[in-house]
Amino acid sequence: MFKPVSMRYVNIFVLEEDVERVTAALGSLGTLHLSQVGDDEAWTREQGGRRSEQRSGYESLERTLEELMDALQIPSVAPQSSYGAEPGRDLQQVREEIDTIGEGVDDWQERKSGAEEKMEQLQLLQEEVRALAPLDVSLERLRAFETLHLVVGSLPRENLERLQVALFRIPFVIIPVYEGDDCVLVYAACAAEDAAILRRALESAFFEPLELPEGLTGPPSEALQELEDQLDQVTETLRELEREREQMAQDHGDRLRVLRGVVRYNASLLETIDQFGQHDETYLISGWVPVGELEALVETVDETAEEKADVEVLEAGPKDQAPILLQNPGFLRPFETIVSVFGFPAYGEIDPTPIVALTFLLMFGMMFGDVGHGLLLTLFGLWLSRRDTESASLAPILIAAGISGMLFGALFGSLFGQEGILPHLWLSPLEDVMTLLLASVAGGVILLNLGFLLHVVSAWRSRDWGSLLFSSNGLAGIGLYWALAGVAVSIARGGSRSPFLCVVALLLPTVAILLRQPLVRLIVGSRPLLESSWVRYLVRAFFELFESLIGYFTNSISFVRLGAFAVAHGALGQVVFIMADMSGGLGRWLIIIVGTAILIGFEGMVVGIQALRLEYYEFFDKFFQGTGRHFEPFQLPQEEDRAIRSSA
Repeated sequence: MFKPVSMRYVNIFVLEEDVERVTAALGSLGTLHLSQVGDDEAWTREQGGRRSEQRSGYESLERTLEELMDALQIPSVAPQSSYGAEPGRDLQQVREEIDTIGEGVDDWQERKSGAEEKMEQLQLLQEEVRALAPLDVSLERLRAFETLHLVVGSLPRENLERLQVALFRIPFVIIPVYEGDDCVLVYAACAAEDAAILRRALESAFFEPLELPEGLTGPPSEALQELEDQLDQVTETLRELEREREQMAQDHGDRLRVLRGVVRYNASLLETIDQFGQHDETYLISGWVPVGELEALVETVDETAEEKADVEVLEAGPKDQAPILLQNPGFLRPFETIVSVFGFPAYGEIDPTPIVALTFLLMFGMMFGDVGHGLLLTLFGLWLSRRDTESASLAPILIAAGISGMLFGALFGSLFGQEGILPHLWLSPLEDVMTLLLASVAGGVILLNLGFLLHVVSAWRSRDWGSLLFSSNGLAGIGLYWALAGVAVSIARGGSRSPFLCVVALLLPTVAILLRQPLVRLIVGSRPLLESSWVRYLVRAFFELFESLIGYFTNSISFVRLGAFAVAHGALGQVVFIMADMSGGLGRWLIIIVGTAILIGFEGMVVGIQALRLEYYEFFDKFFQGTGRHFEPFQLPQEEDRAIRSSA
C-alpha cells in the first residue's frame, strides 16, 4: 500500500531469427509494458519489408473470415488455447484453407441470392397482378390491344382531377380502383394514336405505372394462383439453403474460429514487432517490468532464445516515466477508481488509495448519517453486485458508503430521518448545529495537515529539498498554517498570546516561502541565487504566497459543508414524514416510500460529489499530481483453440 510496485527498465537484444518466438513468449508471460523506440539513430523501426506484407495479408484474411462467419452465422465463442509463432508459415496455410471453405460458401451465397432475388420478383409480380384483378380480363388480351392504349398505375390523390382536366382534348377513360391514404390506383385508357398525349399528362401528374407482368397468361385470378405456386417452390428452396447453411456452419464453424484465432494472433504478433527497434539482424525490445517478475522474464527470454539473447536491466528513478502498478489489498481496489478519475500516481509518488478509502467513507457517512438510509444504500449495493453490468464495479463502494452512513446514523440517533427512536450516541445534527460545524472544520484541518505531511514525504523520497523545506505545502507551509491558526485562536480568545511571538511565528515561514528559490540555490551551492531580477522574483513570489494564504483559509472552511449537508440530510428526512403525516392511509405510505427513495438517490449523489470534491480540490492539491500512467503489459490474443500445426 501507499507505494506502487517497483519497476525495472529492460532492454532485450534479440536476433531476427528468434524475435517472433521471443515476442510470443513475452506476450504469453504478460509482464512487460512495451516502450516505443527512442530517437537513437542506431535503432530504427522496421518500415515495409517481409513482416509488413505478412501483416497486411493477415488483416485481409481476417476480413474474409469475418465475412464467412457472418454469412454462416457462426458465433465467435470458443475455448482458449495457446499458439505458436510462425506467421510466415501460417499465412499460406490459412489462405489455402480459407479459399477452400470460401468456394463452398460463395456457391451457397450465390444460390441463396438468386433465390431471394426470384422471391422478390415474384412478390412484385403478385402485387402487380392483384392491381389488375378487378378487370377480370386475361393478361394476354390486355397485351394484345391494338387500337386501345391501356396503362395501370398510381398517382397522388390531389392530381387526379387535374389529370382529367388536362386530357380534355382527347377521348379517354380513367377508372379509380383503389384509394390509399395519399395515392389512388387507376386504369387509364385512350386511343392508340393518342398514347403520347396520355403519357405526357400522366408524367406531369407524377404517375407511377405498373408494368403488365411477362410470362403470365389467363385471368388475374389464375395468374395469382400460378405465382403462389412458384412462391411456395422458392420458399422451399430457401428452406433447403438454410439447412445447407446450418450444415456448413456445423462442419466448418470450429475450424473457422480456429483460423480466425491464428490470424488475429499472428497479426498482433507482427504489429508488436513493428514497435521494436532494429539494427541489422538485431532487434531491441524495451519496456518496463515489475521487479518481482524480472527473474521470470529473464528466464523466459533465455530459454526461448536458447541463450542467444541479452537482457539489460536498469534501475527506475523517481523522475522516470515508469508505468504504475498499484498493490492494494482486494478490499481497497474499488477505491482505486476514485483516485484514477483524478489521475494516476506518478512513479515514486504516494498512492493515496488507502487514505482516500478511509476519508471518503468518513465524509460520506457524516453527510449521509442515517441508519435506515444507509441500510437501504447497502442493500442496493448488494443487489448491484449481483448484476452482470459495468455498474457492478461501484457496488463495493456503495456497500461501504451505506455502512458508513449507518454508523454515523447511530451516532446521530437518526432512523429514516426520525430522531428519538434511537439514542444519540454523539449529537443531534438538528440541535447541535454549531458543534457539528466545528467538528467538520476540525476534521478538515486534520485532513489538510495529512496532505501537508504526505507532500513532505513525497519531496523527501524524490530528494526535492526546496519543495520539502520552503514550499507552501512543505515544512514552511505547515509552520505558516499553524501560525495563522494560532493567531486566529489568540484573537478569538481576546489576544492572550504575546504579539511578538505571533509576529515571529508568522514572519519566519513567510520569509522562507518568499525566498524559496534563492534559499534552495544557496543550500545546493548554485550561483547566481536568482535567474531573474529581485523585483520580478519578489512580485511573483508575493502573489504566490497570497494565493497560498487564501487557499489555507478556503480549504479549511470548505469542510464546513460536511456538517451543513449532515443538517440538510436530517432536515429533508423529517420533511418526508411531515408531508406523509399530512395525508393518510395508503397515500401516507406512498409518500414515505417515494420520498425516501428520492432522498436516498438525490442526497446520495450530491453527498458523493461533495466528498469527491473535498478529496480532489482540498486534499489532493497538497501532495498529489496524478501524472502517472497505468501499467499495461502487452499480451497476444489467445481466444480460440489452435490446431493448424496438426494439419501441417
